[in-house]
Amino acid sequence: IMAVPAGTTKMVLRMPKPDNNMDDSVRVRNEVALLALARQALKDVDESLIPRLYSWADSEANGQYILEEFMTGEQMEFEELEALNEDALKTVFAQIAPAVAALQKFELPSTVTGYGGFAVSDDGVVGATKNVFCTGGPYDTYRDYLKATLKWQLEQSEGVEQIKGWRHVESAPDLRKRIDAFMESGLDKVLEGVPESKKTLVHGDMSEPSFVIEDNI
Repeated sequence: IMAVPAGTTKMVLRMPKPDNNMDDSVRVRNEVALLALARQALKDVDESLIPRLYSWADSEANGQYILEEFMTGEQMEFEELEALNEDALKTVFAQIAPAVAALQKFELPSTVTGYGGFAVSDDGVVGATKNVFCTGGPYDTYRDYLKATLKWQLEQSEGVEQIKGWRHVESAPDLRKRIDAFMESGLDKVLEGVPESKKTLVHGDMSEPSFVIEDNI
């Protein structure tokens, strides 16, 4: 956390939307921890790519919010990216690739002991906690994390009008029964082939609207 620089005229106040398929009890602290870790990860690339944190709260007394630096630039939609010529595309991705690589190579603090989300204590220690997407955790192994995520995704499919839990597929009326059987007796065997992975920072939406592009690229 840093003081708001003198002369600042724009900031971003983020307040979580409740009941948005996310675990409200960990959302703010997870984001605060991620911002801090991401700046550390990009210190040799360009830490200014990550907004600076000015203030945050996560309590009944003060509510939930994050006050952070306003980042200049414009969001790039897929159609705009598709319209760029080859040289412009190379310029854009030559800037993105080192940042993504730095996130993947970053060594997390030893206090992060499981797979899931991040938490930050009131005295600034970053650790592991439940996943922000309501899948529980933290998990001891990556396989356990994946298993919980798949089960949650199946539960979420119940509320999707076009899917309805895969229970009413005319061309495959027994599809949900087969899915349940796989989850019960086949999933563990498949996950046995998943190697243990290094715990690292993961950007869950590395798509065009997540990038802010300056005019001088």
